[in-house]
Amino acid sequence: KKVNIVQVFPNDPQEKELINFFKIGEDPTVITLAPNGAITGFFVKTVVKDSLISSLVSLKEAEVIKNLQDGYAVFLCFQNKTDSNFIKIQNDIESVTSNFKGTVNAIYVSGGEEDLRRKLKISSDITALLIILPPGRAVAQLEGSNITKTNLMRAFLSSCGSGCGSGCK
Repeated sequence: KKVNIVQVFPNDPQEKELINFFKIGEDPTVITLAPNGAITGFFVKTVVKDSLISSLVSLKEAEVIKNLQDGYAVFLCFQNKTDSNFIKIQNDIESVTSNFKGTVNAIYVSGGEEDLRRKLKISSDITALLIILPPGRAVAQLEGSNITKTNLMRAFLSSCGSGCGSGCK
């Protein structure tokens, strides 16, 4: 992993836009950003080493975080490599997301991402889909043959009610 460190000086007028964007106050602040612009860590005054390390996330996790920060619900699908039904599952997911264009994005994980699987407690033995609403609340999980258009629509609508909450687009 490559890490760039940028020092920002609060009294420098050229830094004002950046300081306002991130709402940085007078206290020393460390912000970790993924390459896609997702804010993965925000530390004021002190930084704990373990917290800083855990804010360095994979590109796939950064994609999820960025979508949530932008107000989108996320259908995060972990593919089991041996699932012969995956094309049907993917078609069902795409069908449902097309009904909610501009509100929901599907993100697929087909290999690797063991850290993300572990964080979310998803076994690598199954194909699983998590529905995650802004700001980052997992509201439903479907597995294997239960990932159907009907079940996905039902789970999404029941978790959103009449809307996805104040963070959703």
